[in-house]
Amino acid sequence: FKSSPLKSYHLAEGPGGFIEAFTFMRKNKRDIYYGMTLIDNSNNKVPGWKKTDDFLSKNKNVIIDYGKTKTGNL
Repeated sequence: FKSSPLKSYHLAEGPGGFIEAFTFMRKNKRDIYYGMTLIDNSNNKVPGWKKTDDFLSKNKNVIIDYGKTKTGNL
């Protein structure tokens, strides 16, 4: 199971804890993880991806999807 690549899509994911847990538990660089969450830089109660720069730079198999409107709104 862990050696087979996995693709997963995480909705309302910011700031990225579930994706981070997947990468930690699976340790499979062939996995691909997609994440989408609301983006609202004017509202500090919307977590977005503000705290994930270090994690994303170390995990190139994590792809952030901003959606059609680029706001992360489903």
